[in-house]
Amino acid sequence: MKIGRKKRILGLTFFVALISVFLIGQSFSFAEDPANNMNISVETKWIGFISSNMEVDLVADGQVKETVRIRSYENGHVFINQPKFDPSGREINYSIAFRLEEDGIKYKSKLSGNPVDGYVIKSLALRDIYVGKVWNVIPVTPSPASLNFSPVQLNPSPQPGEEIGKPSRPLPDFISVELLQDGNAIDTIQISKATNWTGVFKDYPIFDENDGHQYVYKVREVPVEGFVPEYTVGFANGIFGDIIVNKSLIDVPVEKKWIGKKKDNVEVTIYRTCDIEYYDVNTGTLRQRHIDESVGNVILNKNNNWKYIFKNLQEYYVAEFSDPVKYEYYVKETALDGYETRITGNQNNGFVITNITDEPEPDPEPQSPPNPDPKPKKPNPNTGDENDIIMFIALMFSSAALRLSIKYRYKNK
Repeated sequence: MKIGRKKRILGLTFFVALISVFLIGQSFSFAEDPANNMNISVETKWIGFISSNMEVDLVADGQVKETVRIRSYENGHVFINQPKFDPSGREINYSIAFRLEEDGIKYKSKLSGNPVDGYVIKSLALRDIYVGKVWNVIPVTPSPASLNFSPVQLNPSPQPGEEIGKPSRPLPDFISVELLQDGNAIDTIQISKATNWTGVFKDYPIFDENDGHQYVYKVREVPVEGFVPEYTVGFANGIFGDIIVNKSLIDVPVEKKWIGKKKDNVEVTIYRTCDIEYYDVNTGTLRQRHIDESVGNVILNKNNNWKYIFKNLQEYYVAEFSDPVKYEYYVKETALDGYETRITGNQNNGFVITNITDEPEPDPEPQSPPNPDPKPKKPNPNTGDENDIIMFIALMFSSAALRLSIKYRYKNK
């Protein structure tokens, strides 16, 4: 009995083992069936004309199964004949991971899709817009100007001494700079001495995500009283980028005085002069030039009280390849025959032009009464005739009364 029972148990165990082997074989056969395989596609899309190489991982159940390199000029990759199920028959969970190669350009990327319909990696190049501020000096612009899309910060270079190009008016505590994208203001930053007069607009798209056109970025300074901005591209304050050159302005008053007879009006012209030294890029030598030029004129007369202010005159000569040089301003008037002209003062305190002549100023004409009577009445002289007439009339009345009284008495007798 015991031997037979053991044989039955042994046979049953053998049977179960055969069934298990059969089922496992069926599972392997099912998992390896080509009909249960799938292709997983990955498409790369680039907005604009800037692209990069990238590595793409096919991840199965959290483990990297395969890695491919997709070059910038390729449109994507297809992972061929990937099994849908693992050996146990469970469906495999696929996903995608990717990395863009470092090429000095930043990108914003978005992954969409699924294993069945395929994946799409959409990328857009970004840029940083660096801004620098200088006063009365134009920085050197490299030629050719590279770094159009990704200006990088450089080691600070020596700057001109503080006194070179120093404005006579105090500098503002800070300036506000707007970023223009296709002419529209989209952001504002403040830069100051504390930031070394530099700033940066970070991570702005180079291309429009809708139509792919390349954006045009410019910076614009919020106006600062007493300064006029000029915009260039170059190195300044340790960065390469958009540079705002603030040229300081001054006001120069002029006043006209007379000793002797005044003219109806005079013409006054203001000039500026300086001597500059600049680098001639064509000859590779330093050259000198004298500047003496008129920059404005005015007619002075009694209507403007013989005074005028020449406003917003540039304080310095500012040009590329030359240190800033302070202008010297002076005034002249159109010559007047018979007058000696004396000009005193300076551009800081203003000019006074005095004209001197021996011809005296004519006396002012006598003024007529406000409303003269065209036919004034002659006053009657006090001769006493009015009193005599009154007395004569009184005597006549008295005489008549006396006569009537006598006549009345005579009649009653």
